[in-house]
Amino acid sequence: MAPGEKEPVLEALRRILASRHFCNAPSACRFLRCVVETTLNGQGGEIKEYRIGVDVFDRGDEFDPKIDTIVRVEGTRLRKRLAEYYQNEGAYDPIRIEIPRGTYQPVFNPQPSPVPPPEPCPSPDPILRDIVPAPNTLVRQFMDWIRGQRLPLLPLLVAVAVIASGFFAWTHLRNKDAYCRWRTGVPCEKRIAVLPFHLIGGEPSTKALAEGLLYLVTSKLSEIERFQSALWVVPAPAVIESRVENTAQAARALGVNLIVQGSIEKSAARTRITVGLLDASQGGLRQVNSRTIDQSTAAISDSVLEAVVEMLDLRLLPEAKRILAAGASRMPSAQDYYIQGLGYLERGGAFADQAMMLFGEALQADRAFALAQAGLAAALSSKFIATGDKEWLEKGKRMLGKALENGSHLPQVRIQAGVFEKIAGQMKEAEREFQAALKLDPGNTDAMSELASLYENTNRPEDAEDLFRLATEKRPAYWKHHLDWGVFSFRRGRYAEAERRFLQATILAPDNTLALTNLSGIYLQTNQAQKAIPLLKRSLAIRRTASTHNNLGDAYYLEGNYLEMRKELEEAVKLAPTASLPLYNLAIAYWLTSDPSKARETHVRALEVTRLRYQQMPYAIVLRSLIALNLAYLDRRVDALKDIGEALKADPGNMAILSRAVVVYERCGERKLAIEAAARLRSDDPVAFLRLEQHPHLKAFRADPAFR
Repeated sequence: MAPGEKEPVLEALRRILASRHFCNAPSACRFLRCVVETTLNGQGGEIKEYRIGVDVFDRGDEFDPKIDTIVRVEGTRLRKRLAEYYQNEGAYDPIRIEIPRGTYQPVFNPQPSPVPPPEPCPSPDPILRDIVPAPNTLVRQFMDWIRGQRLPLLPLLVAVAVIASGFFAWTHLRNKDAYCRWRTGVPCEKRIAVLPFHLIGGEPSTKALAEGLLYLVTSKLSEIERFQSALWVVPAPAVIESRVENTAQAARALGVNLIVQGSIEKSAARTRITVGLLDASQGGLRQVNSRTIDQSTAAISDSVLEAVVEMLDLRLLPEAKRILAAGASRMPSAQDYYIQGLGYLERGGAFADQAMMLFGEALQADRAFALAQAGLAAALSSKFIATGDKEWLEKGKRMLGKALENGSHLPQVRIQAGVFEKIAGQMKEAEREFQAALKLDPGNTDAMSELASLYENTNRPEDAEDLFRLATEKRPAYWKHHLDWGVFSFRRGRYAEAERRFLQATILAPDNTLALTNLSGIYLQTNQAQKAIPLLKRSLAIRRTASTHNNLGDAYYLEGNYLEMRKELEEAVKLAPTASLPLYNLAIAYWLTSDPSKARETHVRALEVTRLRYQQMPYAIVLRSLIALNLAYLDRRVDALKDIGEALKADPGNMAILSRAVVVYERCGERKLAIEAAARLRSDDPVAFLRLEQHPHLKAFRADPAFR
């Protein structure tokens, strides 16, 4: 099948998998995706019951279709589910995917727009022929009547054209998405990612301006989601984290159908920005529109946002326009400095000084600019994290007070205040600010994510899960909500539920490496390395990340291949030298490959970076259990026992902490406490308990009769 023929089928598949008939049926989704993609690759003849049982339902090489009827049962359910889909949501889909009975190879049938065909004109009955004239006779009689009335011809033709246009629009309205494209050039449902702007010229200020624009435009579009039922926007941090290399990859990695991209060129006299809108909803990438903005003054953000809103054909109510304008400075230079400061702030603590300077310049131009005040408070908290000097925190607290005086009505200011309070260790105040942000903007993804994280790290898992559920119900087609909820379920030891969430994330965003890596983590935790390895290799083929190499190292650990484990973990640490978990795992790999000096050296590095990370995020209690592990391997018994005890006390339901407690207690000579922790782990999370059977440093522990 030619590439141009595949694209409409892939779009039809995506629609089906995201529909309400399939979104909560991961097995049916895997079944359908497998047979469709195999057929599109020209291998439809290889689709057999045995192959589906092995590839889709993980039955293993010993699978016997004559004994195990899983494929036939699920095939019947899949056909029924498809029929229900086409009776409802898929009634107007241009392509119909069907699996005929007696085979599992799908067929792809074009589906005409369901406008009832006109009934054929029967031959007139001879008796009625003279009473009811034939149609062509009626037309002639109508034209003769017009001539007799002497009606002006031009107005009549205009009236006919208006009626015909109305009929044309009505028929397209019945196929809503086609009608939207016909009318505006963009699909009705708008799933948008704003990609980082391409730089023309490498000045640091231009890079900061580009990154600041990405965050600002994304944030503003997110604010108007509540006024647009068919709009959602991927948050800027998720776009940055994905590190997509091109627009085609972005569509599959971020699960979107519209992409905003652009370039920025800045000189002393003016700033030129080109913004383009790409449609990825029909398989390929099609440029819908573009704008070029030349600004000889500052305040370019308003022009860029206006261009994006216009290209997306968003009809904004007065309330939405008011929200878009809220918080912006009336001084163009202040707005320009703020955007650049935001760009430096988002690049991390190493750029805190530049961010502080630019936010300061913005406040010189507009002393009551609340967003710049909140940005300066955030930059000051970054300095505190980097130095540990509480003076920065005190300055930030004073600046945050000014931001709340001037901008307590702005969700961004409230979120920034909540993050600041979290860093300062004031959890009740942080909760209050995040809740205030959600009251101002009930669908704000950043506020939901921050508040859910706070609840989870203050031992309130039920409240955290309520937020994950709410976010997923609001945007069921957004992969990140399923992923976040899956990570939460994983940490609570609910692996089947986490697997469902991760599978749904991979269906909505097939090339998202974060979703693929997390799904592999489920299989690793449940001792299914052979299922994890293909996912990890697929993820690495898309993009190399430290977490993917780390998980692949864990897979080789489960297989007892410690040399390959060491190799993968060394790659992970090269990519992320300050990542806590890969460093600890690499130290274990050195122990297992008989290199104790490197093992201890790596434990020291892991301890340093984990402590720094915990200082930055004191609410992330799981980091404290990792600190305890490194201390235990460095024979610092008292400190290790103190840290693991505090971690268990703060989050007793976290299975990762409980698993680590077993190792820490055993390494520190507290066999009785290790046995108690293992017994509780066996009761609360039998799957995690099984991994203790493979831990090479727990052989003596497992030999103890009390363990058995």
